[in-house]
Amino acid sequence: MTRPDDNTPDEQADANRLIVRGREHVETRVGDRVMAMSLDEGKYFAMQSTGGRIWDLLEAPKSEAELVEALCAEYDVAPAQCLRDLRAFLNDLRDHGLIEERER
Repeated sequence: MTRPDDNTPDEQADANRLIVRGREHVETRVGDRVMAMSLDEGKYFAMQSTGGRIWDLLEAPKSEAELVEALCAEYDVAPAQCLRDLRAFLNDLRDHGLIEERER
């Protein structure tokens, strides 16, 4: 839920945990898409535009807060919406074994 006056999320992005690409995957670019495959699951995961950009940002470990800051600077999106969408996308990546989290 956002506050209508400043569009600040009620829940803040986590700055203390790093999101890192998982070790057990392969990836390639096909046109404007990033195709990643979890070696554990043997399933492909396709990422276009914003999803591909998030994947690129995760080339180096980043916190959720760092990702939100970078995405809001690049796209016309409010921080609250960005955080909600980012969390949904990261959950998909996590469910496919493509990312992990660790303490800073």
